[in-house]
Amino acid sequence: MCNFDEAEYRHRFAAWCACRASSVKDYRFKVRKGKKLIEDSDLRKDLLAGWDATLLNSSKSFNEWHRNKRYRIIGISKRYSEQGNFPVFTHGIAAKLINIYMKVLFLGSVQDCMQEKNRKKQKLIHPPIDGQVLTRIANYHARVTALAGNHDVEFLSQYPTQFNGVGIPWTGLNSGQYDSIIEAFLHITRYHGLWTIEEYWPGHQ
Repeated sequence: MCNFDEAEYRHRFAAWCACRASSVKDYRFKVRKGKKLIEDSDLRKDLLAGWDATLLNSSKSFNEWHRNKRYRIIGISKRYSEQGNFPVFTHGIAAKLINIYMKVLFLGSVQDCMQEKNRKKQKLIHPPIDGQVLTRIANYHARVTALAGNHDVEFLSQYPTQFNGVGIPWTGLNSGQYDSIIEAFLHITRYHGLWTIEEYWPGHQ
């Protein structure tokens, strides 16, 4: 028990949340294995001590890191799958694992959220994406596009179909589709912080 410190506690809890949220139909895996994937991909190493501000100091650098980390996680999942009884991740599944892990670490504490030094990086964190939030946003902005004088109408009008994945569930998103959704989220939230898109998530009810 001597190695069970606050950092290990936070890691275990964040990993448990991330694995439970990411392990869905057709992509089931055990928390123990998902936690190992988080560690093998260096997600814990990159984030637990607080990310490197010189590396992830802008939306562009953060998104590049996120994309590279998704590819790495997918690659490790393929290796695990070859060993048996583990799904090959998509970008949708890899992103959910990363995003929930980060959400717990950096948005789960009121005290952390109130600190000015954390607010810039918290704005960069990608929100978890699922069918509920995509459908809610698509339906809402289908109505918004009918409102005269809304300067976002032209931009948002192209997204309802895309948000519905063109028949592709969030679990099947590829890299380009995922990146396009995040770009749309930036416009919808008016760059106030991607986490605020969860205003549309009905799962809390």
